[in-house]
Amino acid sequence: MIALFTQATGRRALAVFTFCLPGAREAAAHAGEGAEILLLPTELYIIGGALAVLVSFCVLALFHKRREEARVAAPVHEVPRPVLRTISLLSLAFLAFLLAAGFAGKPDPLVNPLPLTVWTLWWMGFTFLVVIAGNLWSMINPWIGLHDLLPWRAPLTYPARWGYWPAIILFFGFAWFELIYVVPQDPYQLAIAVAAYWLITFAGLLLFGPRWLSHGEAFSAFFAMAGSFSPLQWRMTVRENRAGVALTFGSPGSKDDFTSLTGVLFILVTLASVSFDGLARSFTWMGWLGINPLEFPGRSAVLRANSSGLALSILALGALYALAIELGPFRTRLVPSRRKALGLFVLSLVPISIAYHLAHYLPSLIVGFPSVILALADPFGLGWELIPHGTVHAGSGMGLGHDRVVLIYRVQTAIIVIGHIIATLMAHRIALAETDDRWKAVRSEIPVALLMVGYTLFGLWLLSTPQIG
Repeated sequence: MIALFTQATGRRALAVFTFCLPGAREAAAHAGEGAEILLLPTELYIIGGALAVLVSFCVLALFHKRREEARVAAPVHEVPRPVLRTISLLSLAFLAFLLAAGFAGKPDPLVNPLPLTVWTLWWMGFTFLVVIAGNLWSMINPWIGLHDLLPWRAPLTYPARWGYWPAIILFFGFAWFELIYVVPQDPYQLAIAVAAYWLITFAGLLLFGPRWLSHGEAFSAFFAMAGSFSPLQWRMTVRENRAGVALTFGSPGSKDDFTSLTGVLFILVTLASVSFDGLARSFTWMGWLGINPLEFPGRSAVLRANSSGLALSILALGALYALAIELGPFRTRLVPSRRKALGLFVLSLVPISIAYHLAHYLPSLIVGFPSVILALADPFGLGWELIPHGTVHAGSGMGLGHDRVVLIYRVQTAIIVIGHIIATLMAHRIALAETDDRWKAVRSEIPVALLMVGYTLFGLWLLSTPQIG
């Protein structure tokens, strides 16, 4: 099987086919370029990955019998407030610098540091760092430092009934802007969007206090989810209406922060959005829309269809997850409450969401990182050379070479499969924690395991199928 390897990588020429097929062009919210033919039996990778997840479930069902031991509470280390304030203010200063470059720098998104930093260094690279080192966003976000300097007390209490709704709405808006908006890389448009988001968040912080950051700010919630499997657990604290950060060390494991229905929906939105990003660029999706993928007319032509597709992908994933819970934990009476079952088992989707994010953006990070360094060395296009000339060269998907592209594909495949295996383990641990009857726990997991196997097939197919860019 000849499969087209490509990821979200830019506004340049995007498709290179064997037999001299013509290319296609689109505006994407990622840096770089890239398309290459892989002469790989990708169907074997897809089937093998799904079988690995299925076998992991069978092994757990047969041999993992004990409930998890209760964990000893780890010591808590508070980050000194002056340190926290300084780091956040430096982050705010860097953001102001990037916004100035976005408004006043060159309009080319391939040399302006704002789009390259936002889409490559932050959304791709920083997420990788958070998965390893924990939720560092709780400490470096560009709001808590300034808020700490103000003699201000929030006049309102964050309504508990809101849950994660503000974060869900804001994350959906971010996903729409990144994946569907016509020019998400345009420096001026992006600067407006980033500045507006900063103002909305700071206004929420002033009105509702630090709880707005943990439940209302989309990326505080996202990075808390992404960092939940690091042994370094950074958590936001509140003292005297001021945000603080505490660090604990311990075994990785998802927290209970997302067990409410709005927390469940937030995780589903993050997973569905990155999955739809891959689907929306596939030849299959273009075929469903009646568009020749080799003559892609641009994002404006599919704006309405992709907006509907993003919303429908969230609904579809939510329906499949609800069905798996209905047929599994609830029908077997492992968990007598649907609401509780939805909240408990959604934690097993967190590794899948993290794995898809890492695998999906890996090629763009590798290709785009040198461009970020070059853009930061001359942020306003004035001819500055803050790094020696020739030290760093702009990345290119074509410059990776076939062997490296194949290696990246295999790493992506491994990330997705490992993420699903960890998810299967989490689901098993959750089920065992609810009953002493091991076989009842296993029976309750079967629909959830089938959902994970199916999602593995879907994710690996997205990596292997031809895409427009």
